Amino acid sequence: MSVALSPVQSFSIFARWGFFDRMQDGFCKPPNRRTWSFQKIYEEWENMDFFKSLRELGYVKVSYNNGAFADFIPSAENVNRHQAIALSCFMASCYANSSVQMTCPHDREGEFTAVFKRIDDYTVQYTTDFGSIVQFQFDNSRQSQF
Repeated sequence: MSVALSPVQSFSIFARWGFFDRMQDGFCKPPNRRTWSFQKIYEEWENMDFFKSLRELGYVKVSYNNGAFADFIPSAENVNRHQAIALSCFMASCYANSSVQMTCPHDREGEFTAVFKRIDDYTVQYTTDFGSIVQFQFDNSRQSQF
């Protein structure tokens, strides 16, 4: 059963890159990142220092569907790097204190889409269109894993 979501805004990780491209050099044609492999997208996200917003918040833990919180370790093996990109994009955006539908390529192909919102200063939650709920908690007393 699908749960209808009605976010205030929609935001894609490609919009962040678009803004960056315009700020860097609006006269050059940027690469078509939508054709990149997910591995290249993730590597370039790291190279561009787009995980900075997460590093500043401290160590990240994750809870899936109200389960116990566990260390959030983004990796190809865990198939969760799309979450890290979407979370970092959300936290660095002007929408970080509101509700927004984030879109990002998925590790396994296709597109990841979820509504992100901030619960409090240390917690962000997203809900998928299938009703899955994921929460991230930040611990600024510990060094970030990003």
